[in-house]
This record gives sequence, structure tokens and C-alpha cells, in this order.
Amino acid sequence: MVVQPDQTLGYWLARAARHAATAYADALRACCARQGKPYAITPPQYNVLALLWESDGLTAGAIGERRHLDPPTITSVVTRLENIGLVERVHGRNDRRVVHVHLTEDGRRMTPLLSDALVAFMERLERDIPMQAMESARTALRQIVTSLSGDEDGEDDHRPLHPLASATVGDESTPNRGVGAAARPAPR
Repeated sequence: MVVQPDQTLGYWLARAARHAATAYADALRACCARQGKPYAITPPQYNVLALLWESDGLTAGAIGERRHLDPPTITSVVTRLENIGLVERVHGRNDRRVVHVHLTEDGRRMTPLLSDALVAFMERLERDIPMQAMESARTALRQIVTSLSGDEDGEDDHRPLHPLASATVGDESTPNRGVGAAARPAPR
């Protein structure tokens, strides 16, 4: 007997991830369009903006570590955000080799709007699923991550996944761990 793919959990996880990633990217793209922006923010870019909202001025290395992105990927994401005017790089005063990434005024204006789009996306994603089932799904997914990564807290082993194993919609093929329980960033 040959196991059919649609009889496996991996098949349904991959299929759900593809649909969720597409809808997530569409929500961010639509938010940018509503604001009349000529760009579309990708999920990895939003993940960086949301982190900078909470901890502005991190180095690219710190951003990569916290968002589980490898150095070339974080450089690409930050460069794209800088090119569209949402972040700026500032060299350290004492050591010019150290570069800090800061939200610009437009970055501070767009991040809460993008967060609202993410909250609306999450509400749409979860609207037909009972809360208890969503909590069970989150628990099961954490257990899967723990089983596959060997990390006891279920977060990750802090190594970027292979890009093909975790591709998301958008310019960057990076793991997207920002789709969890969304909340609007608190005003600073």
C-alpha cells in the first residue's frame, strides 16, 4: 500500500501554510494600496517593522537573530525597507562599523496600519474555527516544531530554515513566524 499525500499531516500543514501565507501577503498588500503606497510590504518585511516598533535601533544582526533570518536575508529585507523609506540605517557613534536600523516617520505611521491589517487577517482566518480548536491547533503546532527542532520551548532552534522548506509569499524566501496571535503594536 502506498500512502497518499492527502492522508498525511505534512500535506495539510503545507497546504494550509501556502494558503495562509498568500492571504497574509494579500492583506499587507491591500493595506499599502489603501494608503496609496507604490510598494507592497511582504510578511518578512512586516516582521522587521513590527520588531523595530517594539525595539527601535536594533542592529541588523539582532533583528536577524530575533526573527530567525540569516544575514543575507536580513540585509535584503532591510535594504528594501530602506529603499521605500520605512527604515534608515544609522552608524554607531563610537564604532562606525556598527549599524543600527531605525523606523522613519513613515515607518512609524505605516506599522500600526499594517498591524491592523494583520489583526483583520487573523480574525478572518479564525472566524469559522471555535476558540478551543484554535488553541488545540496552536498547541499541536508548537509540539510539532518542538519534535522537529529539538527545542523544548517550541519556539525554534534559532537557526534559519532552508528557504525552500519555509518559503512565504513575497520577495524574501524566509520563515514567517509573525502570523501567530496578532495584536496592534502599543503606541510609543
